[in-house]
Amino acid sequence: MTFIEYFLITFGSLLPIINPLSTSALVLSLTEGWPADERRRQVGLACIYAFGLLIAFLLVGDWIVDFFGITIDGIRVAGGLIVMRIGFGMMTTQPDASVDEDDAAPVVRVRDIAFSPLAMPSLSGPGSISFVLAIATDVPEGSEWRAFCAMTVGIIVVLAISFLVLSAAARIVPRIGPAVLNGVTRIMGFILISIGAQLLLAALGSYFGFD
Repeated sequence: MTFIEYFLITFGSLLPIINPLSTSALVLSLTEGWPADERRRQVGLACIYAFGLLIAFLLVGDWIVDFFGITIDGIRVAGGLIVMRIGFGMMTTQPDASVDEDDAAPVVRVRDIAFSPLAMPSLSGPGSISFVLAIATDVPEGSEWRAFCAMTVGIIVVLAISFLVLSAAARIVPRIGPAVLNGVTRIMGFILISIGAQLLLAALGSYFGFD
């Protein structure tokens, strides 16, 4: 595949998995009453942490597979099932930007939410990690450098969009409303189910010699 193709696959898959619009409701509830600059700082750190985690799995994906004796088809199946599970969850849940005051009060006192729960598991959770791992272990020999650069750019673009959306959570969530947020989340969920199904089909095709 070309540089553009690797970039588009990474961007088109990670964006619905991370789904910053849905995560913005979480950010708004966790940072209720916080100054805008502090919310922006926490979101920026979360994106940096998420980038480090995803790049780490991108770099050591082959080593993890070799160390544990996992086949590429096994990675595809596991990644496909996880992505599909997240997609089904997004299509059946009802996101709610509101938080009960009793639940929100102790959270507001916690000043560092960048790594958990924002970076892990919201921005770089099982779905995004398993996707990166699956793609990293399926790069043809001789294309590693091109694929790595393209996927890195894709990760950066997705996290940059996530930073912009999450930084503006206080303005975005009240304006779009729960109905629109629910609709976008369901559309993203359907896309994830399709991506997961494609990973499963690729694994089955490779296993039975149909690819």
